[in-house]
Amino acid sequence: MATKKKTTAKKTAKKSAKAAKRTAPAKKRTKIVVNPLSSEQRRSLLRVPAGYSDAVSDTIEAWNDNRTVLKLANRTPAQLASMLRKAEQAAEKERAFQQKAEEQLRALTDARMLAEHEVWSTTLALYGVAKAQMRTAPELAGAFEHMSELFARESKKPSEPTPSE
Repeated sequence: MATKKKTTAKKTAKKSAKAAKRTAPAKKRTKIVVNPLSSEQRRSLLRVPAGYSDAVSDTIEAWNDNRTVLKLANRTPAQLASMLRKAEQAAEKERAFQQKAEEQLRALTDARMLAEHEVWSTTLALYGVAKAQMRTAPELAGAFEHMSELFARESKKPSEPTPSE
């Protein structure tokens, strides 16, 4: 009877641990735009100058200093500061994502280049052996005609002119 209680207690503990995992707060995720902007919408957006955040910060400061004179409907300096923080956070997330994507793309590009190198190196080695054997086995000339044509086309391409100094 005592062993039955222990297993039941263990099962209950496991279930509550699983429930705790499920209810644990998820990591804060980047808000993804469900409906991305159309080309027309992108064109209609204002282009901000480089270093605009300093200008906005100075503007907020000037606005705070002159609140009695400067009024903008439905906006406050605090709201503008909040909008600036959100824009800066979005820019930082974009930079981090772009860097990560570039690193992944670089790794994929390197893998592709290595694979293509192996394929082409092996193909050229085989073609070299076939060319050497064509004297004794003329049927290889027909089988590797596509390679001969490829190299004939490559040699006919005009070379790039050298820049004159």
